[in-house]
Amino acid sequence: MGALLEIFRYAAIISGNNILISIINFAAFLVMLNALGTYGFGLLTLALSVLSVATFFIELGFGRVIVSDVSKELHQNNMEQASGLFLGYIFFVLFSTTLLAGMLFFFAGHVSAYFGKDLVLIIQLIAALVFLSGAKTVVSSAFHIVADFGKYASFLFADALSKLALVYLFVTFISGTVEAVLQAFIASGILTIAVFLFFIPKEIAEITRMRSNPWLFFEMAKRHGKWVAVFSQLRSIESSISPWIVEFFLGVNAVGIYGALTKVQVLIIRVFEPLETIFYPLVSRFGNFNDSRKIVFRATKYILFVSLPFIIAAVIFSEYILSVVLGQGFEKYAAVFMVLLLTVVIFILNMPMKPLFFNLKAQKSLTVISAVLLASTLALGSVLAFYFGLIGMAANNVSTAFIDLSLKNRFMKKVSGEKYSIREMLFLDKADIDLAKKIFSDPKVALAAFKRDAE
Repeated sequence: MGALLEIFRYAAIISGNNILISIINFAAFLVMLNALGTYGFGLLTLALSVLSVATFFIELGFGRVIVSDVSKELHQNNMEQASGLFLGYIFFVLFSTTLLAGMLFFFAGHVSAYFGKDLVLIIQLIAALVFLSGAKTVVSSAFHIVADFGKYASFLFADALSKLALVYLFVTFISGTVEAVLQAFIASGILTIAVFLFFIPKEIAEITRMRSNPWLFFEMAKRHGKWVAVFSQLRSIESSISPWIVEFFLGVNAVGIYGALTKVQVLIIRVFEPLETIFYPLVSRFGNFNDSRKIVFRATKYILFVSLPFIIAAVIFSEYILSVVLGQGFEKYAAVFMVLLLTVVIFILNMPMKPLFFNLKAQKSLTVISAVLLASTLALGSVLAFYFGLIGMAANNVSTAFIDLSLKNRFMKKVSGEKYSIREMLFLDKADIDLAKKIFSDPKVALAAFKRDAE
């Protein structure tokens, strides 16, 4: 039970922080939507989707591997191995960030000419954001590796708060344009990174000062890391391509509407998102694969049960939520929003899967799954958007999440050789009932037992 207590303690920290961040980000979204309108926000959404794809090429998805592998080496007191992995990762990110940002900046004119619009300044601002994104990735990984979720949460909170403040100032006093919003993002990134460099964890500072072999990172990349690069690229493209499918079939204005609806969906998802973040550095501490799986499945089940009443309420009052949050006129998209909410349940069930694959070093399986998902989004998403519009795109969102969960479950059984059922995350068992009885019969005794187990 001590492992569950540790998980929920960290989840409480990050969930509370995520709620605050989601509120702040949503306030920033409303400021941007009001300043830019649906067309301007659609253009911003497309620009940020380019940033999302570009950001992937900065570190090729190696961040999750580094968190998993370096935290494992630190836990086993292999300091030199941990140092080599992390230093190599820093060098790689710095090189790829400089290269990609430079290419975007100097070839902005050619890209703008290709689209037939004056987008040079927007592309150059995206280049600056790419560079800052690389620096943010390294800083956040430093906190994540040592499971210092307090500082990790503070870093994310400070980034969101500074972004809200600067976006409001820029669009109010400088210009209500996409360019002004991107400039505010840049100023926010510089400020946040500069402050949190003074709070890098002691363990990370020590391993960065060690004389170790950074080529250990590239050896890792040649083994299981290469698959991370491929599947992360596929998932990045798959997640970023939906706005472009909507733009192709329905226009930029529809992208703004779809982007607004998914913002509300993400606001809800962010409340339950922390478990995956927590599992990466912690799952290696829970014993063998089967022990880890049982613990993380049980933690996920409890999160799912807690979330269901809120999700059901959001479905029932979807029209009211959209009219209050997004304003009058958006309530007519309540059906689209209700379909998007179905993704939240599947997202929660999916949370423990990827960390367990990383623990098994079975990223090759994730690569196959990502290829299937990209093909599904391109084919099924295009068909559904063409025939059913926005509600079809929302249905694709749900089908992609379900295919993802089903394939991960099947591949994990094959790779691990363990026999289990996904129903473990859906139904109560004897251990759950016994735990509930203890808590209800004497909450103080139950909590004390949790505390003893944690110690």
